[in-house]
Amino acid sequence: MPSGHEESESIESRRKRLARERQVSLRERRKINDENRHPDHTEQEINDRTNELERTDNGITRHELGRMNQTCIHYGAKFWMEEKNRNSSLASPAFSICCAHGKVCLAPLIVLPPYLLNLYTSSDSDAVSFRKNIRRYNNVLVCTSFGADINVIAGQGISDFRIHSQVYHRIGSLLPEDGLQPAFAQLYIYDTEHENANRHNVMPDLNNGILHNLLIMLDECNPYIRNFRRVRDLIQMNVPDEIFMVIHADRTRDS
Repeated sequence: MPSGHEESESIESRRKRLARERQVSLRERRKINDENRHPDHTEQEINDRTNELERTDNGITRHELGRMNQTCIHYGAKFWMEEKNRNSSLASPAFSICCAHGKVCLAPLIVLPPYLLNLYTSSDSDAVSFRKNIRRYNNVLVCTSFGADINVIAGQGISDFRIHSQVYHRIGSLLPEDGLQPAFAQLYIYDTEHENANRHNVMPDLNNGILHNLLIMLDECNPYIRNFRRVRDLIQMNVPDEIFMVIHADRTRDS
């Protein structure tokens, strides 16, 4: 993700800055190599040692990519030097697999809510527990279920399945049928006074405090969750009309 400084740079200014940084990095590597070259070592000894380092213990040749320290001049994507375009030089490498030389323009990443960012990056116990169970938290907070005609492929190796036709996310009715427990989006609407308990019925053993804080975050940040809460409020107000919720999707786009 480009920093604010990179976003304000022109392409030409960024090109010059990256060229200067590459020259500094090259000089530093040469200095380190010179310092490691002992005057008493013959060239053959140095070559033998280099070949030894290039192999692992089982004799397999190791391919070293080095550091991912190259940057696209257009949007700041990071690369290894070996990913450069074939017709570009080491002194002035060019990269196109990210944005086709600036032709593809992606929207900037959405800034994460502070609480979620802390769970992703912190080393405290709650954050570690969240990352360990991240799929379970996701499953208990999703609004839809996954629907597709799935053909499971039997056999050894990595678990695999094929999806035929089109993938759908099913949302179902806004309220559970009589005798059934609420699930998915229904949990944001039905019996929300016992919402955490209802979610623990679906996915037990999750941290109650983390779950509670995630729900507060979604209420504040997620527009779909706020719409579900609005439906809950209408139901609690005993609005006489039948309630519908319609989500319009533009099928011509990915988002």
